[in-house]
Parts: sequence; structure tokens; C-alpha cells
Amino acid sequence: MKARLLFLLPLIAAWPSFAVGQEIGAGDTAARIRSVQEAVNSVRESWEPVDLSRNSGLERKLAVAQVLACSPAYPLPTAPSAGTYSATFTASWDSQTNASDSFQATLWREPCPGTTDGTTLYLRIVPTKGYPFICSSAFNVVQGGAQYDIKVTQSAGGSSFCEDLLTPTTFIIDQYSSDPAFDRNAALALWFDGVWEKYQTSVPAYEAVTPPPTPPPTPPPPTPSPTCSPSYPLPTAPSAGTYSATFTASWDSQTSTSDSFQATVWREPCPGMTNGTTLYLRIAPTKGTPFICSSAFNVVQGGAQYDIKITQSAGGSSFCQDLLTSTTFIVDQYSFQLPIDRNAAFTLWFGGVWEKYQTSFPAYGGVWVDDALPAGAATAGIGEGWNWTSSNPAPFSGALAHQSALVAGLHQHYFLNASSPLVVGAGDTLYAYVYLDPANPPTQVMLQWFDGLSWEHRAYWGANNIGWGIDGTISRRYMGPLPATGQWVKLTIPAAQVGLDGKSISGMAFTLFDGRATWDYVGK
Repeated sequence: MKARLLFLLPLIAAWPSFAVGQEIGAGDTAARIRSVQEAVNSVRESWEPVDLSRNSGLERKLAVAQVLACSPAYPLPTAPSAGTYSATFTASWDSQTNASDSFQATLWREPCPGTTDGTTLYLRIVPTKGYPFICSSAFNVVQGGAQYDIKVTQSAGGSSFCEDLLTPTTFIIDQYSSDPAFDRNAALALWFDGVWEKYQTSVPAYEAVTPPPTPPPTPPPPTPSPTCSPSYPLPTAPSAGTYSATFTASWDSQTSTSDSFQATVWREPCPGMTNGTTLYLRIAPTKGTPFICSSAFNVVQGGAQYDIKITQSAGGSSFCQDLLTSTTFIVDQYSFQLPIDRNAAFTLWFGGVWEKYQTSFPAYGGVWVDDALPAGAATAGIGEGWNWTSSNPAPFSGALAHQSALVAGLHQHYFLNASSPLVVGAGDTLYAYVYLDPANPPTQVMLQWFDGLSWEHRAYWGANNIGWGIDGTISRRYMGPLPATGQWVKLTIPAAQVGLDGKSISGMAFTLFDGRATWDYVGK
């Protein structure tokens, strides 16, 4: 304390003082600043540098702080980088299911991007038999004669993992914040405590390396799905044209009688949004009163396993009780985990007592026109109006399709000024389904898109009778011969071919030369 006071005295003595109301001139200010600078320099010259070797605790805290500042790249790696030291062990034991489960684990370090001596510890666990129950509490690190409690997590600073492992998964070896920190760069032994045996593997100390001069860019983490507020009451079945998947589960539950249910999972577009979705799960008891609990459900996506909760309101509490009647749930996210992408492909797992059931979902494409126009859209036409039909032919999707009139020459119906536009990303493909009247086929089929400023985005099939735009450019792109008649055919158009990458579409025209066609299920 005395040394600190001595350090401050020259500064206090040189600090400028002014009487209340005193006018300060430029010369006075400059002189006072010079005197303060001279005092600071004199203190700096007499200041002894801190010797970290005298304070191993401080040195340790600085080293740990540097390591903890390392942010791993997502998605987490599935194997060690070339040249990285790794150690592998295999564990087998009788788990909660009373059947022999086993896994193989690989432990390795990866350098932190942009640093020369910081590392992240990764643990890759691959189930080799059954669904081993993996819990953070079963792992410990032994280092320098001390034992440290750790947690295996799927994100830096995330929550402990403690459940059946359904698929090969990479974890981060993380530290409980309340424990003393071990040194990720020093030699260590990792212990796993099974039911009857202990397994261990050792990793030597990490040697600092010089990072490559031009490291590859770190990919950004997945973009969270847009916020979507579901409508209430929750739907009892998927909307027409919505992709759904169903599975049936049967097991001996807590009631000691055979219970069973049928589950249907599906996505619904968010009202007023073009790329947001809500995931719904409808569970119908088929025998008894099955005990349904959020903890029995998981989502596997992009090689990662996510805990989810099934709730009856967005952000609500987990459901965990006997199910007495058919009920719709929202598939929700635990707030402390990395978010799943509700629009991307995923697999939903349900774990009974003895068996596991799963169903897989493709990525959500974004349907824009199906049974209704986008919100705010106004219709118009040339030679015809907008005409919804439910038959002749039957719609491709849902209850309605829209149909042109039987007219010679050019005719079209269209909409524009939609308040919920179709947002097109780089690399997207646009699509629409068309049914050509086999008795009155057109000679040319054209689709046009309005980007809010211009209709100069067109694609056509068949003859080149319609002269709008310049042939061979984004304003009139030839896509091939006419599609087959008398059946639904999907027309696909790479957005870049018609100049729509990165655009927001607020209008669309369905144009023919001669004949008649029916249209349905438009999107990207």
C-alpha cells in the first residue's frame, strides 16, 4: 500500500489546480500538461517490471484467461486436424437400459484461431452398441496431482450433457465455473467412470505453434430461425400441402401396462413471413394413457444432438405427464443451448424405455402461393382474371389451384404488391407446378416476377411468341420445350438465370400464348 502511495505522489504534486472562476489561458494549460507528462515519465522510469515467476498464481490466471478467450468454430469438428495429437479409448458397461452399451471416445486439442498457444479440448464420442448414457458427471481431469470436475458440452460455456447418446457427437471439455481451472495446454489425463469400471486416456502437453500466415476464415455459427408466434388454438393437423412425418411408439410405461401413441410432426409457415416456420408435434394416444415427457425427445441436426422441450405455448414449460387425449405441442428450444434451425433438415428422436423411434424431415423450401395469394396481393390480368378452381384437374397441393382461360394468342393473370414478399437468396431455385390442358395445350408458357421496380425477370418454355424482354437475357430466358400435357409438372428456374438473386419478389405473372393451363404450389 505504501508503494502505491509513493507511486501516486508525483502525479498529485503535478496535477493542475485552479481557483473557482479562474480563467485559464492557452499558455497556462500547455505548461500544466507538460508538468504532468514529466511526472508520469519520471514514475515510469522508476517502475520495476512485474516478475511473473514470483507470482505463479498470477501467471496461471493470465494463462487460463488467454485459453478461455478461445471461441471454437461451429459446427464442431468431427475428427482431429491433420498432425493434431489425439488419444482414443473404448468403454463398455451395463447402462440404465440393462443392456450392454458401449462407445469409442477420441480426445484431442485444437489450436485457437489467431493465437499461438491457446487450445480447445474436444471429445468425440461414437456409440458402438446401443445408446450409451453419457453424463458430464462421469468425466474428470487429473492434472499435476489434482482432480478437476469438468463438464462435456456442445457449446463453449454451455450446459452439461446428460442423456442417451443417439449419434456420434463432438463435445467441448469445459470447466465448471465454481472449480479451480485446469490448464488446457499442460499434460492431463481424462477419466471416464462407468458403472463397474474406470477408463482413462492421457494427452501430453501442448507445444505452441506458429499459426499459418493466411488461416482459412472461420465459418459463422448457424443463423437462428426467425422469431415466429404460433396462432392459438394450436392446429390439430397439418395444413394442406405441408410436409409431415408420422411414427408410432409402444412400450411398457410407468403404469406397468402396454401404452402406445401415434405422433405426427410437421412445419407450418409463420404468418406474414416467407422463411420462418413453427414445428408442431401432434400426439394421439392409441392405447392406455402414455407417459409423455420432453426429456424423451431430441433433435439431431448437422451432426449435433439438441435437447428440446415440447410445450403447449411458445416459450412455455416442458410437458411431462400422462397424456389423456390427443394434443398438439410446439417443438421448442431450451434457452441455454445453441438454437436448432427449424427450416433445415433434422431428425426427431423419441426414446421409450426399451426402444427408440425416429423420423426425419427435409429442409423447408418456402411455399409462397398455395390455396391463397400472399398477404396484400392485388390481382389483374390480360384476356382473363384470377380464377381459383378445385377440380378439372384436381389441385397438385391443398384444396385449390388457379386456372387460365381458354384464349387464343397472349393471355395472362397475375398479382402484385404483396406485403409478404418472397425473399430470394443467392443460389436459390424458384419453382411452380403447371398442368397443361391436353385438349388445348398452349404453344408457349411464361413465368414473370416483379421485384418491386421491374417485371424484367422472365422464363419461358416452348415457342418464342411473346416478345417482352430480350431473348437470352434475364428478361426472357429460354428454359426448354413445353412440359408434358395432362399431368402436373414442376417448373424449376435458378434465380440467377432471371436476375433474382438477393431480390424480394412482390408480384408474379402466369402467362400463356394460346391454350389453357392450371397452376399450383409456387415458391422457392
